[in-house]
Amino acid sequence: MHGLITMMSGALSECRSVLVTGASRGIGLQIVKSMAKRSEGPAITIATARNPAAAEELQRVAKEYSGVHVVTLDVTNQASIDAAVEKVSPLVGAEGLNCLINNAAIGGSINLETVTAEDLLKTYESNTVAPLMVTKAFLPLLRAAATRGSGVGIHRAAVINMSSSLGSIQLNQGALAHIKYYGYRASKTGRHGQDQALRRTTSVTNLGRLTQTGTKYKRQAKGNEPQVRTIRDEHEVMRWAWHTLGSDGADHDT
Repeated sequence: MHGLITMMSGALSECRSVLVTGASRGIGLQIVKSMAKRSEGPAITIATARNPAAAEELQRVAKEYSGVHVVTLDVTNQASIDAAVEKVSPLVGAEGLNCLINNAAIGGSINLETVTAEDLLKTYESNTVAPLMVTKAFLPLLRAAATRGSGVGIHRAAVINMSSSLGSIQLNQGALAHIKYYGYRASKTGRHGQDQALRRTTSVTNLGRLTQTGTKYKRQAKGNEPQVRTIRDEHEVMRWAWHTLGSDGADHDT
């Protein structure tokens, strides 16, 4: 355990800048808060939210920790994406962006009797189309960071796509079969296929890519909708990145 903690401290200390989408609550907010609290964390943590003014907890974190910068970003709006790039560019400077964590996502309908085409398309836009558009927009900043140093990993440049086992056709049997989420399942399945294409398209840029497909679900006291379990800290994310992007120079799925 001590060895893992030491390894993770080194990984974080070598990662100068991180951008997290969907950081106003849940997993995204927890990643930002945990990184900000650690002395060995990234010097620059960029937390994006669709409506920063309403993200009170995120604003509190940004006020308490000078390394946290809150930037407006609606991942489904191209103008907002472009504006975010313009805001982030001077924050990271010529050294570029080391790590992009595509975390923003929505759940969508779980009821076959009430699901609509609009609901499905909205979920697909947010969970499948948006991450690729965000990655595309920030690619120049990621490439700038990738030119520094050697090897493949978060010390240079990496894209971490937060996904879910619900996107796996093979795994969606047994205990997971009862979780409907029609749009969410389809959007994450499409995301997995998209990531495979991204892996091969951008390999020449020396960017690491990681798709985390092991998101766990648990039942809550109210209702039957599954909720994503909040991760303990950012080390869970960085552990995936370190093992798959910082160890053998190759990129993998976990």
